Parts: sequence; C-alpha cells; structure tokens
Amino acid sequence: MSVGYHSGFGLWVMLHLDEPRKGIVLRSAPAVTGPWSRGEVVVSGDEFPAIYGGFLHPWSLDGPELYYLVSQWGPYNVFLTRTRLEVV
Repeated sequence: MSVGYHSGFGLWVMLHLDEPRKGIVLRSAPAVTGPWSRGEVVVSGDEFPAIYGGFLHPWSLDGPELYYLVSQWGPYNVFLTRTRLEVV
C-alpha cells in the first residue's frame, strides 16, 4: 500500500493490491483517516497476472497524471505506470 497527499486535487490518494478485485486499486479521501472511496482498478490482474505494489512516485502528487511502480512475478518485472486523474 502507498499513500500520499495530492496537492493538485487537495485529496489523499492510496494505491494497493485488492485481491478480490484482481488488480491495483486507486482510492481517494479528504483526510488520511478517511472516509476512503471504493476506488477504481487502475491495473488489471487479468491483463498483468501476479501483480502487486502500486508504489506512488512522490513527484507526481500535484498534476493530472499519477505515476507509480507496479511489480509482477513470473517473469519478475517492475513497471513505471501512469494514470490520468479526473475529478468527478
């Protein structure tokens, strides 16, 4: 799990592996103590089997694009991943 304050949106963001949803999920909250959104799967485990992580890059916590690292077992690899954020 990785948590950081996104100054551009004024929200806390969290990335983590959600095994029942089979992917890396992005959640947000107005305070670090919550309440946290249900979140959205941003990297699918169906597309990338055996993924884990979702470690935020701190330099991306102010703009519309969020960068983070995702790891995968077998074959082991680490990916720098990007998600474009939108306020809804």
